[in-house]
Amino acid sequence: RYNSAELGAIDDSVDVMACAACSAHLALSSSVLSRSFQGQTGRASLIEGRVRNTYDGPLEDRVMLTGLTTVRDTHCRVCKTVLGWKYIKAYQQSEGYKEGNVVLERSRFVRLPKERVLG
Repeated sequence: RYNSAELGAIDDSVDVMACAACSAHLALSSSVLSRSFQGQTGRASLIEGRVRNTYDGPLEDRVMLTGLTTVRDTHCRVCKTVLGWKYIKAYQQSEGYKEGNVVLERSRFVRLPKERVLG
């Protein structure tokens, strides 16, 4: 088990999303823009802005349900698990709100209640 300092703890006043494999803190649950995304492993969530304790893979063009996009896979910095992807460029104008945001696969993260983060 890692302690909060090793995991880059982000905020102990709200629920935290953490890597399901190693518990590294990723984002605040309040940063979820949408829970209605579909990932490769099932349901996924669109997260606004920066996701901590991650690194991005190489640029890749993918044809998604909503059209062609340029993305980078998002990996956990601690355990290297692929957590989802980051939208770099959405070629459909109506999908531009996704750019710069990250989709996390629901099966790849857990929600830690603030009581557990503090514990």
